[in-house]
Amino acid sequence: MKRKKKILVCFISLISIFTFGQKKDLILDKESFLLGTLNDYMGRRVSQDDEDKIDNYGSFEKSLVLKIDSLFTSNFDDLLIKKTEPVQVFEYEYKINSKKLAAKINSNYTYKKYSWSQKKDTTFYGKLKENVFDNELKKISFIIGAYSRFGEQKDKRYSLRFVNSLSKFAECEKILKELGCKKVEIKIIKAIPTTQLIFFKPSRKLELYFGKHKYLNKQIIESRDDIIKELNERHNK
Repeated sequence: MKRKKKILVCFISLISIFTFGQKKDLILDKESFLLGTLNDYMGRRVSQDDEDKIDNYGSFEKSLVLKIDSLFTSNFDDLLIKKTEPVQVFEYEYKINSKKLAAKINSNYTYKKYSWSQKKDTTFYGKLKENVFDNELKKISFIIGAYSRFGEQKDKRYSLRFVNSLSKFAECEKILKELGCKKVEIKIIKAIPTTQLIFFKPSRKLELYFGKHKYLNKQIIESRDDIIKELNERHNK
């Protein structure tokens, strides 16, 4: 009887060690994660005047800006974070720029000419190419990136919210199904602008990744809610 107990204890210990190792080793593909975080309002907008642009970020997204910086600064020596002074509270406050990284990121899109700017600078809008995320790790990393910036969770139901997305909305829906997520449902609210929602229950493996990486989403939401609370308090004075 004592021998059986010892075997059971050892077995449980091995499971615990293995599970801890799983959580510890849930690394992401950096480029796929970054692609997931990028704004897709009317596609990826680039122009000849800002060919080094990675993306623009609100003040409440500072934690994401710092995360991206930590992932790429060692390999891209031209990466810069620029802080601007927004006129309104929810205008963009941070800009990440890197000509080398932007070239790598932009190669994952197909672009069409959209218009000329006031500076007579051609503007292009990009859609994600097919089969950019060609393995499971890239797909998971892309979803984690998208959730970090555009996601919410209520109980065990997760959601992603996009506005006028050209390709990210459809790509996320497809990948979530490929990863074996359950109850993948979409809702489109037709207005100006159009809101695109995806609701889903993550697969067991994706849930493990959320467990390690969804702190970014939590920080962004808390920061955003603090700003809204402060604005409401000012308004009610």
